[in-house]
Amino acid sequence: MPTLRRAVGDSHDTIPVAPGEGWSVPDAAMEATLRLGGLAACRRLVREGDWLVSISQPDGLQLPLADSLAGSCATSARAVLGNLDERRLHARERAMLVESGADYLLAVPVVRRRDEAPCGVVVGLRRAPLGPGSGEDSRHALVLLAELLAQGLRLHESQARWREAHAEAVQARGEAEGILHGVRAPALVLTADCRLHDANRAAEVLLGFHLPRSRGKEITEVIEDHAVAQVLIEASDGGTGQTPLIHVQRPQEATYEVRLTPVFDARGELHWNVVVFNDTTTLRQADELKSEFLSAVSHELRTPLTSIKAFASTLLRTESAKPEEQREWLKIIDHECDRLTSLVNDLLVISRYDTGQPIVLSWANVDLGLLLQQIGEAYQAGAHRHTVEYVGPPEVHLVADGDRLRQVFSNLISNAIKYSPRGGPVQIIVEETEADVRVLVRDQGVGIRPEHLNAIFERFYQVDGGTTRRVGGAGLGLYLTRFLVESHGGAVWAESELGKGSTLVVVLPKLPPLAVQ
Repeated sequence: MPTLRRAVGDSHDTIPVAPGEGWSVPDAAMEATLRLGGLAACRRLVREGDWLVSISQPDGLQLPLADSLAGSCATSARAVLGNLDERRLHARERAMLVESGADYLLAVPVVRRRDEAPCGVVVGLRRAPLGPGSGEDSRHALVLLAELLAQGLRLHESQARWREAHAEAVQARGEAEGILHGVRAPALVLTADCRLHDANRAAEVLLGFHLPRSRGKEITEVIEDHAVAQVLIEASDGGTGQTPLIHVQRPQEATYEVRLTPVFDARGELHWNVVVFNDTTTLRQADELKSEFLSAVSHELRTPLTSIKAFASTLLRTESAKPEEQREWLKIIDHECDRLTSLVNDLLVISRYDTGQPIVLSWANVDLGLLLQQIGEAYQAGAHRHTVEYVGPPEVHLVADGDRLRQVFSNLISNAIKYSPRGGPVQIIVEETEADVRVLVRDQGVGIRPEHLNAIFERFYQVDGGTTRRVGGAGLGLYLTRFLVESHGGAVWAESELGKGSTLVVVLPKLPPLAVQ
């Protein structure tokens, strides 16, 4: 109530009302005005735009503000007096004087507040000549009536404000309850002394209580887990300055961040504490994945940089090295630079994809056979225990983005070499049909368990196992491969038998999808 009272008392905004609302006065007041003022008649005129409209006369009297004596009263906010000879009299004002047998018209403004323009006027008609005393009596009587009307208007406005505020309060309470019970996150409302006032179904399930039986009880009686109840009590008392966390086992093991928002009443006193439990389990898992990813990428960057640094330093220190040795070292440096470039390009593409930025493909005629042979030769230079073999037509043409296909098959061939630690052949097999090209990258490595065959294409996914952990990797190559292949309208999948190697199959259409043609 203090809030409503303050809103009604302090605001000067006008509540819109229908014409005539709040302008009613008791009949006794009108009779007293006529009697004390010696008036033959009295009219109440409400200001509506550029007009004054009568509410006390059944014939619907209307007077223009700019062309009437009563209108000059309303615009100047001063009392005015005129007789039948007054040139400012409107025809309807003259008619009123004639009909009532009066000689003078006196108008007094009705001002609801001092800083507002008049909202209307009261008009008195007097028969007798206006002497010093009688004229003052008439003016005083009309001023009293105008003030009575102003008080009535203010009261009417206060009542309208109260009704409006009450309706808003009822609506706000309903909306607040709707929000509380509509949010997916567990949420509850506590009183200032830490008793349960309200809660949604998610909070009941999480904390193990039944709202109808628990409403009004202390939180320590409601929540069985005393550690959780203690966190809520400490948070209600102001907390430690850090966002508290709770660990729960129901309905499944999870970690929640406790967010408490105090709600104060009009006097500034604590009324409610709204508590929301945010499930941070997924975020924490994402943080762990990010940490693993950063560690893996750091390793992937450090390995080629170490080789580049070592062979560059050797070249600088050794002046007597044979040309063929120098050439071999330079080939290794070149290969490791290609590895770095490939990793950075992969990261850039994934970054654009994850942030929703489009990947624009440069469609052109590509000789996939030549491209695959070039990639194989490049990897053969750094793979001394492996033989990279191309099996297929010397020329295979399709419309694609050659740079992106280079990324795709560089990832697949690199993986085939990494996951064949004992060496052996890595085959690049190309099969051509009228509509598409099928490329198989086959190794004789450790193989992949059946349950991992689909998951290996997910971001950051790495198969557990001693060999896979030793070879490292950021867990992004196959994720990127799938995205780029599907961007070409193709498909990729893995086939494997544990201990007997793996085959990565890529199918690409010879022509781009219809959407980009």
